[in-house]
Amino acid sequence: MLTLLFPSIMVGDVEVHVTMSNDDYSKALATAQKELESLNNQAEIIERRRAQLQQTISSLKTLMNVAEEEERTLTDCIRIAVKGAHGYISSADVLKAVIAMGAPFSGKNMIDSVVTILNRLQKQDELLRDPNGKGYMWTGYVLDKLTALRGLTEPGKGVKAGEIAKAMAEQGRKK
Repeated sequence: MLTLLFPSIMVGDVEVHVTMSNDDYSKALATAQKELESLNNQAEIIERRRAQLQQTISSLKTLMNVAEEEERTLTDCIRIAVKGAHGYISSADVLKAVIAMGAPFSGKNMIDSVVTILNRLQKQDELLRDPNGKGYMWTGYVLDKLTALRGLTEPGKGVKAGEIAKAMAEQGRKK
């Protein structure tokens, strides 16, 4: 067993040498990793709830004809709608949500605008596309857990959402 010596610290007038073994480091590492995972899960829950509240507030302001302090772009509204969804959300449901939020549209065909932005966000790895083509999901902290559970990668490897979607679709074809 390897024992490392840390610099000494002063406790009152007494010099104390701190030593820890590999077992102590392993326990500390496991504890820190578990706490980080817990915090990441909490952050995901908070981020989703924030998006839901932003969507609700924007929709209520639209209904009341109250202007937003800071006008959001159509892309911002789409991000909020997808982040607030539980699981995959269809482009039609995204359109309904952004209309309710009073999103600015400049084109003639609103659904085409939404689909174009959803596809761009997917290519930028902000969204995960359902392998069956039924909708989009925000790639947040849950992505590492999902992919680890599916055996596609190990948590924390920084795999891009597009790679995950391709791997998931490939895995679905094999079954």
